[in-house]
Amino acid sequence: MQICKNIYMVCGEPFSSMDNVYAIKTSEGLILVDTGTDAREYEVIMENLAYWGLGTVTHVILTHAHINHCFNAKRFQDGGAKIICSRAVDEAISSASDRLIDYHNRELEYNVKTFPKCSADIIVENDGDFEIAGLHFDMNIINGHSKGGLLFFCMLEGRQIMFAGDFIHISPFNRHAIIGWEGDLEYDDAVYLEELKRFSTYEPDMILSGHHQLCMRDAWQIPKNAYVRACSSKHRSLNPNVPY
Repeated sequence: MQICKNIYMVCGEPFSSMDNVYAIKTSEGLILVDTGTDAREYEVIMENLAYWGLGTVTHVILTHAHINHCFNAKRFQDGGAKIICSRAVDEAISSASDRLIDYHNRELEYNVKTFPKCSADIIVENDGDFEIAGLHFDMNIINGHSKGGLLFFCMLEGRQIMFAGDFIHISPFNRHAIIGWEGDLEYDDAVYLEELKRFSTYEPDMILSGHHQLCMRDAWQIPKNAYVRACSSKHRSLNPNVPY
């Protein structure tokens, strides 16, 4: 599904999947953002790449180490793609650590057995500007939702696009932000709140998140709303007897 010029959703809710995967076509290659969870989602991705005539994936950016975002990384690496992630995510995918376990699913939704280990080709060590397949990205390492996540931005046709992973989700009709899942083994509430505060000053034109719907317009409101809602939730937990 084409989202805008040169950006496509190749897996996600329109394809009976919970996991959003994006393809970015550049003059020098094809970048995939995340890889889906299992063999079925790999097939969905490949079908959509073929339908749109996007060619071979040259780079894969992993937003974080949860299995529903990185399970198919080795498949794409075997096909010639370079895997890009943080040091912490590289450690997880190369060792198949327990940080990858699909522990948040209470039902057997995915056909996942053994995680295919692989190592990153390019490791993001620090925040900053990265050029990937001819496109510039503002990369930011985040550690609240999960250790070593990547929150990144790029400019296309004069619009700033946030690839949010699971840092921020969006409610139906873009009514408000949804805070990312808090069940990670290394979830850090204090760090996450500070990160939400930091990025609340950002005003992207579009937000493409790892699950649920996209925000194609007025996305500047979402980071601010995410921080406000997180602060409100924190205040309620600390002051349970205060009426709201």
